[in-house]
Amino acid sequence: MSGPKTQKTIDLLGNAQEPLEESVLVHLSNLTREEQQSLEATWPSIPLDKRRRMLSLMSEQAEEDVQLDFTAVFRRGLQDPDESVRRLSVDGLWEDEAITLIRPFLTMLRSDPSPLVRASAATALARFILQGELGYLTDERTHEILNTLMAIIADATLPIAIRRRAVEAIAYSSDERVQKIIARAYEDASEEMRLSALFAMGRSADDYWCGVVRAELANPNPAFRFEAVRAAGELADPKAVERLIVLLTDADPEVRQMSIWALGQIGGPHAMKALRLIGQSKNTTLRRLARDSIAELSLRDEITPGFVIESELVDEDEILDEDGFLREVDFPDDDEAFFEDEDEDDE
Repeated sequence: MSGPKTQKTIDLLGNAQEPLEESVLVHLSNLTREEQQSLEATWPSIPLDKRRRMLSLMSEQAEEDVQLDFTAVFRRGLQDPDESVRRLSVDGLWEDEAITLIRPFLTMLRSDPSPLVRASAATALARFILQGELGYLTDERTHEILNTLMAIIADATLPIAIRRRAVEAIAYSSDERVQKIIARAYEDASEEMRLSALFAMGRSADDYWCGVVRAELANPNPAFRFEAVRAAGELADPKAVERLIVLLTDADPEVRQMSIWALGQIGGPHAMKALRLIGQSKNTTLRRLARDSIAELSLRDEITPGFVIESELVDEDEILDEDGFLREVDFPDDDEAFFEDEDEDDE
């Protein structure tokens, strides 16, 4: 969306007297080289609060509209003196897999003065670990990333906030040291680190962790149940299905929602029947999530959408009440608030 409107938008950003209008940010998508130079010259004069809000809004807009590309703006933000701007810029580049980002992310992870920026850099490097596993990076480059992350994990003087994200990032690696690193993280005294260990177990796609993950599905702490549910889905563990069906009526709304996703990842007749029942729920969010999972399963497993599936594990009367809601759970607005733009519930 280049042209006169782009330059006008850049000029408005640099004017401290002009408020930031969300609607004009689309003109900063897909900047030309000349427009990038103009933004570079204007950047220092953009007020800090405006830079922060601009990057935050751009992240939201880019998620809603895949045609928008604010890469040039986020890349400029990596060099900003403000830690919030740098962190927002790293996070905003979550879809950018260009290898030219590896060096700045490694530099940030090793030496940025902000723990939050370093944690975001660790998270961002995860996708390059995956690229290395898939053969898209040289062994030398992959090993540099992996060894840097491992050094961060081993440095007990660093904040947990950084080290836990490094544990999550290396989970994509098939390096034989990773399993032991995840095991140590799972035994850590820090709850945050143990949560990251569960996350890493799922990301690793290593069946070795299935038993641990299934045990954590019964953890009294909803944060651990949530991560265990996600990990069970990532591991596609069929032995977790029975417990996941029970968690469809969990007291925690995020656990319920993640259980629907996990059942969709695992599949099978029991999971499909449970999803079909949730797809009849009067709760808008859960119904939509269930139908999305059914559609994905149908496409992946070539199941006819209307096919009736029998399952001795799933009893409709145990999941839905006579009004079409999940039993033993009073659904306030919390499920809807999880998706800010969700449609209103059915009458």
